[in-house]
Amino acid sequence: MITVRFPSGFSVQYNNATTVETLPEGSHDIVSKEPRRWYARVPAGCLVEGINPCRTYNAAREESELALKSQIEQLRKEVRSLGRKVGKVSK
Repeated sequence: MITVRFPSGFSVQYNNATTVETLPEGSHDIVSKEPRRWYARVPAGCLVEGINPCRTYNAAREESELALKSQIEQLRKEVRSLGRKVGKVSK
């Protein structure tokens, strides 16, 4: 199993890949040896790992998603509060 981490933080896991071949221009081919199978060519700026990660994710976006969820929850609370205030005014 080989994982490729792109500079943006996004990661791709190739479950059946077993070999990384570095090309003269610095990019890498992700392949399996037996049977020979080509999976991808990745640019030189990527980090190629030969370990078993648990998932595929974009590390750069994960924190921003948590921040968005927090903001959404705060907005829900505010909408509920405004709904109660509108209910009091209309009575």
